[in-house]
Order: sequence, then C-alpha cells, then structure tokens
Amino acid sequence: MELSRNRRIIIHVAGVLAFLAIPIVFSPDFGMGVRMFEVAPLRRDVISYLLLILIFYFQYYYAIPKFFHTRKFFVFGLIALACWVIASYLPELFNHGLRPHDMPPPPNMPNKVHHGPPLIHFFERTFFRFAIVLITALLISIVSRLKEVERARTEAELSYLKAQINPHFLFNTLNSIYSLAIVRSENTPAAVQKLSDMMRYVTTEAHNESVPLSKEIAYVANYVDLQRIRLGNTVKVQFDVDGDSGIKKIAPLVLIPFVENAFKYGVNPEEDSYVQIRITISGNRLTMLVRNRIVRVDYLDEYKSGHGMSNASQRLNSSYGGRHKLDARRENDEFKVDLEIEL
Repeated sequence: MELSRNRRIIIHVAGVLAFLAIPIVFSPDFGMGVRMFEVAPLRRDVISYLLLILIFYFQYYYAIPKFFHTRKFFVFGLIALACWVIASYLPELFNHGLRPHDMPPPPNMPNKVHHGPPLIHFFERTFFRFAIVLITALLISIVSRLKEVERARTEAELSYLKAQINPHFLFNTLNSIYSLAIVRSENTPAAVQKLSDMMRYVTTEAHNESVPLSKEIAYVANYVDLQRIRLGNTVKVQFDVDGDSGIKKIAPLVLIPFVENAFKYGVNPEEDSYVQIRITISGNRLTMLVRNRIVRVDYLDEYKSGHGMSNASQRLNSSYGGRHKLDARRENDEFKVDLEIEL
C-alpha cells in the first residue's frame, strides 16, 4: 500500500514537472538561459501552465467527483466554463501587470497605451490546452471510479461466497458433535473445543483478505480431527502437512471446501472408505492433494447442489487468478483434487 502511494506521488510530481517544461523547452528564447523569463510571452505561458495544473487538481479532486459523477452536469459545465475563463484571462492580466511601463514602444509603432489583446484572443489561446487538461482529468477520474466499483463488486462477491460456505461448515460440524453427544462419547468435550476454535477463526479471521497460513491449516486440521472423532475406525483418514508455513498468508477458507467434499462423498462406514489429504509448502507454493473413494451416500436434495466446490473455485479465481491451478476429477472409483497456489 505504501509503495503504491509513493509511486503515485512520484508519477504526479514527474507529470507536473514535464507539463511545466513544455512552454520552456519549446520557447524560441530557450537559449537565453534564465533571461528568457524576462520575455513576456514565455512568462505568460508559464503562468498559464501553472494555472492549468491547479485547475486539473481542482477538477479531479473536487468538481468531477462532486458534480460530474453525481450527474449534476449543468453545474459542472458552469464550473468548467468559469475555469476556462480564468485560465484564459488571468495569465494575460497578471503578465500585463508585470511589464515595465518605461519600456519604449517598438520602432514604427504609435506610442499608445496597451490594453491587452482582444477578448476572443484570450480564449483562443488557451482553449486547446484547457480542453486537454479537462478531458485528461475526466478520463483518469472515470477509470479510477470504475476500478473502485470493480473492487467493491469483487469484495461483495467474496463476502457472498463466504456467507454461503460458512453455514455449510457449521452444519456439518454440529452434526458431528450431535452424533457424539447421542452416544455419550468421551470425545465430546474435545470436539466442542475444536468447534469453538473453528468458529473463532471464522468470526475473527475469515472476513480478512488474507490470513496466516498456519491458522488456515489449523482450521483444516480441526475439521479433520472432528471427522476422525465421529467416524472412529470405520474410515481410514490420513492427514499430513509438510513444510513450514512461517509468516506466509493465504485467502481464508479456500482449502476446507475440498476437504469437506471428500468427507461428504467419500465416507460410508458400510463400504471400504478412505480420505487422504496432504498439504505441502515449498517456498511460496502450496500444494494440496485430496483423495477419496467414491461411495454411496444419501443426502437431502438441498445438499446435493455442489455449491461448496463451485464457490471454492470462484473464490480461487477471484483471489489468485492465474496464480493457482485446480484439477478436480473422477478416476474410476476415486475422486482426486490437485490444487497449487502461489502464495
């Protein structure tokens, strides 16, 4: 964030200096050194360009957001017209007041008082410059506004996807604990503690854009432990983590849908069932492999839609774009998920 802010400041300063250099570099008196600023036309042009810079920032930070983007086009047009008049007349007036009054008139010219050029000449001289400045301010403001709208849309989309995923996790884990409580299992307190840790993570971390990778993995581990407690020895569950998460970060709740899906469709105590999960961290790359045998399961229709996997894929696309690879496929009687994320 700070780097981006410093870059914007550098770009603005460089742009202002380059814009101010235009009347100086292209002046026919450029070779005179500092004495060229004694020439009235150059002095007038420098004042005009300084004024146009002030108008640009006035339009960009105030007039365009307050009137153009709120569709108050008439007021915006009046303000733009006033800025044009100021940009046209003020440099002439200011420069005329700076001219030495004791300077003799040029040869063969009548000695008469100079009242400045005609009004139409004021406007013609600065119209093109003013139009370029105003259009540039408009384009930059519109592009920035579109980016803000897109960013807000993406954040709203991610919030919506999280809202869909989180209740499904809660439903599954509560069902697991309910099953333990029914049989009065001694593992019920540990399961409640793990659920508490999971809910604390969801409520305090999941709304962030990124979270510590160690906490995301701990969330997955708690979920797997809850399933182990519920299933006992009826299903083979293997969960391994290789590598050091260190200070790495990851988008929250992007791993758990694939794990949850494996337990949802790969567990049946009456069949030979297994779930294998392996997370590997190497440098800035995270790899997760999930394997489960496809078994017969019975779910109510509202839980057959597969929203969890679809939402997880959308969230990966929104958060990582081309920095991830997801391959979810069925091979014979096994379902496989291969996920790679560049953190």
